[in-house]
Amino acid sequence: MKAEGARNTMAHLSPAAYAAALACVEADAPPLHRAALSHRVRGGPAVAVVEALRAHQNGDGGFGRGLELDILYPGSSPLATSIAFQWLVRYEDVPGAPDMIARGVRYFEDTVLPERQGWLAQRR
Repeated sequence: MKAEGARNTMAHLSPAAYAAALACVEADAPPLHRAALSHRVRGGPAVAVVEALRAHQNGDGGFGRGLELDILYPGSSPLATSIAFQWLVRYEDVPGAPDMIARGVRYFEDTVLPERQGWLAQRR
């Protein structure tokens, strides 16, 4: 099918299915995802997203503490910190976010290995 003649055929959720999906996230998702859902769908406070993200920032400025369900490592890692930055870029003007970003940048600066031209997946 040619692109210019193609129509968007993506199926949409019924109102009942959409409500069920929201209820599932609100009941079972981690706090960060619940806060983001509340902000983006229900008009909840953006600062709640930043505060939920703050719970994943470690003392060294990096992020970890199970930020993603498949990355349960509690210490800071470059991967978790880069994921946190993907969240923070959306909320960079929210109170508290600039400090978290600055601390995360310091984490990257403090842990880069020049001879490797990068980072270890996690500290030794």
